[in-house]
Amino acid sequence: MHAFTDSPVVLSWLKEHPKSWNTYVANRVSEIQDFLPFEQWHHVSGTPNPRKFWIVNGRDAVRREIRKCVRCCRFRAETAEQMMRDLPSFRVNLSRAFLKVGIDFAGPYTLRVFKRSFLAQKEISWHFNTPASPHFGGIYEDGIHSVKYHLQRIMGNVTFNYEDMHTVTSQIEACLNSRPLTQLSSDPNDLTALTPGHFLIGEALTAVPEQNQIDEAPSQLSPWRIMQRVVQHFWRRWSSEYIARLQQRPKWLNLKATLKEGDLVLVKDERLPPLKWKLARVFQGHPGPDGVTRVL
Repeated sequence: MHAFTDSPVVLSWLKEHPKSWNTYVANRVSEIQDFLPFEQWHHVSGTPNPRKFWIVNGRDAVRREIRKCVRCCRFRAETAEQMMRDLPSFRVNLSRAFLKVGIDFAGPYTLRVFKRSFLAQKEISWHFNTPASPHFGGIYEDGIHSVKYHLQRIMGNVTFNYEDMHTVTSQIEACLNSRPLTQLSSDPNDLTALTPGHFLIGEALTAVPEQNQIDEAPSQLSPWRIMQRVVQHFWRRWSSEYIARLQQRPKWLNLKATLKEGDLVLVKDERLPPLKWKLARVFQGHPGPDGVTRVL
């Protein structure tokens, strides 16, 4: 592959090491040099500049060269996906509240006191999702992700004890369960909305208004006000995000080709160090109730 430019200045930039230039130029020179060495760049005068002529099938030629680049294919690869399956029966059949719940491990968060509850003694049946597949949890996993995303950024260097952390998470739970789901009646004068709180306690959740602590310095606040500052920060971030995400975002609507046994795949793993690629072979597929394989 060869490239052309009518700018001598650009050629002088590409000829030298990126550190010879200021940061703005150096970043772009480094990216270009990684993709195409200087020896493959050529200068043309303004009149016969190739960019002023139509190159027959030029786009196809570029695509063929890009497809030959192994590094490009790895960076441009899309994660394998499949058509979304129907909701499991326990999601749509009537049952008592909390008979079946979804739980996600969040954190870690540093506490001054550590307590642990032994759920195994309660005869709870555990069913685990496929590793690295949080979307299998559906809408509850999306809610957990939203909480973790904001809480990790709000907590900062604050360290609570167990009771304080329990208070904060309980108030955050109330924030989530107060969100409007749909209108409560068809009366145009009725401005009340159905919320998750109606399913839990039979009515909308309420809270005693607290003084705004967001703009206060944490070092000047009492432990209770620090907790309220965290909750108020969470409410400001999460409520704005929830309103923006009320629009529908359909995806995974079409049936895709299924990976076969023996296929070589590139495993997506954010923990790998630079220049390390995790490759694997498909050993066995696990079809779902609808006969479509989504777990390998």
